[in-house]
Amino acid sequence: MISERTAIITRRIGVCCLCTAYVTITSGFLLPGVIINCMGQLFLLPFAIRHKAPDLICLSAFYLAINMRLLFLAG
Repeated sequence: MISERTAIITRRIGVCCLCTAYVTITSGFLLPGVIINCMGQLFLLPFAIRHKAPDLICLSAFYLAINMRLLFLAG
């Protein structure tokens, strides 16, 4: 199990990745934005698991599925 400190750090990194991905995608750079968004979603998972937040886990899985679809369509 991961520590509380590690979960908080990964959540902060994930949120920064998600903000960066939003700006990147809206600037027209789809592929890098989607990759950064996927990384951000993965960084949020330790926090969601540690705090037993199934809604956040499901939402992250939903966005990851959308990102994977965009990656396959862009590639």
